[in-house]
Amino acid sequence: MRYCYGRFSHRENRPQLYHDLSCMNWSIQSFRLCILSVSFILRLVPMPSSRSLGGSTGTHSTSSVLPRIISSVIMVTLLGQSRVFLSMSHDGLLPPFFSHINEKFRTPARSNLLFMVLVGLLAAFVPARLAGEMTSIGTLMAFTLVCAAVLVVRRTMPDVPRSFKTPLVPLIPILGILTCLCMMLFLPADTWIRLVLWMLIGLDIYVGYGMKHSKLEHGGDPRHGQVTLNMIGLILAVLCVITGLWHQQTVGWGESKVLLTISFVFAFTHCAYYMWRIWRR
Repeated sequence: MRYCYGRFSHRENRPQLYHDLSCMNWSIQSFRLCILSVSFILRLVPMPSSRSLGGSTGTHSTSSVLPRIISSVIMVTLLGQSRVFLSMSHDGLLPPFFSHINEKFRTPARSNLLFMVLVGLLAAFVPARLAGEMTSIGTLMAFTLVCAAVLVVRRTMPDVPRSFKTPLVPLIPILGILTCLCMMLFLPADTWIRLVLWMLIGLDIYVGYGMKHSKLEHGGDPRHGQVTLNMIGLILAVLCVITGLWHQQTVGWGESKVLLTISFVFAFTHCAYYMWRIWRR
């Protein structure tokens, strides 16, 4: 958000934060409306059969249209992901590697190359259904957090100058949160396990690196909010167990228990770690 046209806009007090969140909130609602519209059209408009296109069977070509839509969404997400990491690195939450700007193209070329390799490996070895579900639940979770951030910033920073204000607060953010959560509930249980695991890994990165190098404290106590951080870790550990049991109950207890084992290992190790952090204080 703060990266635009190859340059950073440095702000000490960041009054633009609320403007960025509000614009992102409206962008999220527009993006969701477009996706829902496409889904609605695909259900109503009859697709030409492969026989009419020169094929030998009469199956609908919807199966060939949907992967293209998913690929487009994933491509846009990846292009934006390098910019997200760029902003986080500039704030000290990630290593400086991600904030490097190419002198010629004025883009985060290193991050783009890294994501190209990672996505290439995932595309080669991860099924398309699994990749699409992980992308969907991750994007919806990010949308949920942005909508919640609008509520938090409106309450904690009411007097910050804003060039744009989200109208009908708290109605618009609440509707955005409910819409995203409802869409997430339709995803399989194993996708929820992967979401919780990724959130735990992200929390580990913040605890191990971001919290120590963050530039957002403005010289304040870096230990501020430790209780909340530890509680989030414990809650995610409990969710790891719940989602693991939910998935195993869905597929049957006679099926593979790999995800259940991984979720229990993550849950117990992180529960022990964050309880130790609480005890150490």
